[in-house]
This record gives sequence, structure tokens and C-alpha cells, in this order.
Amino acid sequence: MENNPDAIKSYMINLLSLDDLQGWCEVIREIWAIACRSEKVQASLDNYYQQCSNELITLLISLGFQEQRSKELVSLLIPFIEGFSITSNLLPLEK
Repeated sequence: MENNPDAIKSYMINLLSLDDLQGWCEVIREIWAIACRSEKVQASLDNYYQQCSNELITLLISLGFQEQRSKELVSLLIPFIEGFSITSNLLPLEK
């Protein structure tokens, strides 16, 4: 399965179509705010995003993407997902 864009599209649609995305986003924003004042919470948040990155890289590799390409995609996808969580209710198109 070489660079399967349909699998990535399906993954993203499933991720962005979560029923309680707004509630999840509110929790994450609060954690970010606390992390600004707590090194321990910041370290935990860093660990969380590192794990997310590693898991997504592993997923992409299993779908046929090369390791370097997977890292490039993850470097775009995670900030996209996080930004989407903040702006999703304001975008002109449905999720």
C-alpha cells in the first residue's frame, strides 16, 4: 500500500468528525493554559504530543509511507488538528 491518500483522508475525516470535538477542545485549551504556569503540566503535555506524533508516524508507515515522509506529514497534521480544534466552528464549510 504505497502512500495511501484515501486512508489518510478517512483517518482525518474520522478524527475531525468526533461527536464531542468541542468539549475535547475546551479541555485541551485549559490544559494549555495551565501548562503556561506549570513545568510539570508542560512536560506532560509535551509527552502527550510526542506520543501522538509517534503513533501517527507509525500509522503512516503502516499505510506505506516512508519514515521521512511520515514525519513531514505529522509535522503538518498535528498543528492542523490543533488549529482546527480552535477554529472549526468558524469555518465556512462543514467538517
